[in-house]
Amino acid sequence: MRVHTLLLLCLAAAAAAPASAAKKCGVRNRNKPCADRRACCNKKGYCGKSAPYCAAINCVSGPCQTWEDAIQTNERPIPSYPVQFNVLAYDDTKAVLAALKAASAAAARLGVPKTGMGNEGQAGVAVLLPAGRYRITQFIELTQSNVAVRGEGVDKTVLYFPRALQHVYGNLMAWSYMGGFLTCRGRRYDSAVTQFQLARVTGAARKGDRRLSVDTTRGITAGRWIRLYATKPLATGPRRQLLGEEQEGRERVKVQVEPWEAEAEMELWEEEEEPQPQPISRRQLTEKQQATSEDDGGSSSGSSKKKGSKRRMCGRKGDRHRCRRIRKAMKEWEKEAEALGLGQPEVPGASSSGEEGDEQGGEKAPATSAAGTLDAYIFFNNAVDSGKSPFGGERIRFISRVSAVGSGWIELERPLPYDLRPEWQVAVYSFEHSVQHVGYEDFTVEFQWDTYPAHFGAKGYNAFRFQSCANAWIRNVRIIDADNGAESINCDLITMQNITLEFTRNRGNKGVGYSSGHHGLWAAASSLVHFTDLTFKGRFIHDLTLDVWSQECAYTNSRGVDMSMDMHRGGVHNNLWSNIDVGLGSRTFQSSGAASKGAHAAANNTWWNIYASSRPTASLAIPDCGYGPLLNYVGGFGPPAKGAAGIAGPGSPAGTPTPLFPAYCTPGVAWWVEQKRAGAALSPPDLFPAMVATRQQRLAIPAVRRPKN
Repeated sequence: MRVHTLLLLCLAAAAAAPASAAKKCGVRNRNKPCADRRACCNKKGYCGKSAPYCAAINCVSGPCQTWEDAIQTNERPIPSYPVQFNVLAYDDTKAVLAALKAASAAAARLGVPKTGMGNEGQAGVAVLLPAGRYRITQFIELTQSNVAVRGEGVDKTVLYFPRALQHVYGNLMAWSYMGGFLTCRGRRYDSAVTQFQLARVTGAARKGDRRLSVDTTRGITAGRWIRLYATKPLATGPRRQLLGEEQEGRERVKVQVEPWEAEAEMELWEEEEEPQPQPISRRQLTEKQQATSEDDGGSSSGSSKKKGSKRRMCGRKGDRHRCRRIRKAMKEWEKEAEALGLGQPEVPGASSSGEEGDEQGGEKAPATSAAGTLDAYIFFNNAVDSGKSPFGGERIRFISRVSAVGSGWIELERPLPYDLRPEWQVAVYSFEHSVQHVGYEDFTVEFQWDTYPAHFGAKGYNAFRFQSCANAWIRNVRIIDADNGAESINCDLITMQNITLEFTRNRGNKGVGYSSGHHGLWAAASSLVHFTDLTFKGRFIHDLTLDVWSQECAYTNSRGVDMSMDMHRGGVHNNLWSNIDVGLGSRTFQSSGAASKGAHAAANNTWWNIYASSRPTASLAIPDCGYGPLLNYVGGFGPPAKGAAGIAGPGSPAGTPTPLFPAYCTPGVAWWVEQKRAGAALSPPDLFPAMVATRQQRLAIPAVRRPKN
């Protein structure tokens, strides 16, 4: 039985139902909205709650579907901070660290609010990396808000990494899915951090609602940024094994701890004097120096060792302060990865095409989550496999500004994309992140060329890792010869823009399908992450990935030689893929992930205008019906790779399949598939900027207000 659960992310351009079947609004009723506030008014003036009404491209008013939030919810551009520190003013190979240290101290003195959205990025400090080639052998962290690391352009500033993380820090971590040389690291504030809980939601709410009943409005004012967490997502089901306990077939990652690591709670730069500029003695590498550093980069130790010396994992002997911070960061990486199940074994060769290793294989799947739980709900009441055991992470992490407050209720600026039920004990939290408004921009990251020998054999040539940060960015960056390009873990409101990933020559072998790296770009347990203007000049095993409860994220306006759009299981829901040229199109929906984490996709993911420029007349086969529920495909798509073609059902216009609405996977999993007409082009070609342009009109948002917290 179909129930009105999640907000259907259908993007159809179809006409509305006949007037006799729908109430009038908009152009047919003096521009009035629908009487039912949960209904959408479409361009033709009819009210309804399905795709022809609520689809972003059709919807005029009501709870229209949106994904357009990224940095500062797209109300402000990515900031450009003034340069105050130049790495050329600092000596030795740690010049970047010294300049960053000074910049962090300066940013800390800005007096930025510690709550909400901070200072919205209106003030900050940039560290300049002038044109040149820099040899970097330790990882660089942004742990202070309002700091940016900036080069002078991808063709002018190059950060060269002659060694992998494995060579520098040893084998203590699983570098295939953890760690990066360029990081942002904040503190994780999830539903367990009750000090930020403002109120409890006391009544049920439906998708499309904006008003929530709460037990108190103390501390909640119009303009304040809040978020929603479900504190008891499994409350109605039996208590099952939690992720992080031993599971069959799972290799746990261990971190060896030095006796003095218990002292690792020091804050960054604590009780240290601000560094003073030093005379320049060694800076941009000469060609001879560059050749020397490249020659020693591939050594197994990753560093030259004097006879009889003992190489310390954290750099120079005696540098215990930095060593403590490094180990603390690594412990946090490991703890985060374990909690989210990132280290669970993936299904070998799992793909959407039904090839060997794909366990989906049809529309009927085991209903493994207890009925009534949030897990079951997100998988459309177990219409597909919802996982062998509950795994960690926040199922929902909805962010909105409060637009109004009354007696026992608050009203949100954004409509809910899913239902809220009392048994899940949803609570209102203050939006908090310890590190915000930081970024990396305008340079190239180049690694020493090395082989990529096996799927989980990455040595740690990893560029960027953002963990527990918000309103952060990577822009105008080129990444060469990486195992992993960039990842976002437990982050919100992130923009990764204008990124090129390439390889000097192939790094892979037959065992990895001649892919040259593991993950290109990756979001896990994150929301409102926008990846856009991406160019892939080679293949990773997973080019673009969404993993573990990622929600309201978008990959847009990108291209690759043979792109894979990897839904990595773990309940990813309410995401958008738009205007992506997959090149050859031989592995468009190839996806992987741990089989214990359910179907590849949960509800309400949308693919809009996905095409293969190398095969302009070919249609792209969509995945089999077990790939996920309530999925939406608009463009040039062929029938599911496995299973029958269209079957008549309530999701198809007039009840029968047509060439434009084939009704693929309509029964049970309730897909919406709309084919574009031959020779036609979708309008708009990219849904994301169209949604940004119409955001205020669609959500009836007044002039932008600054948050009051």
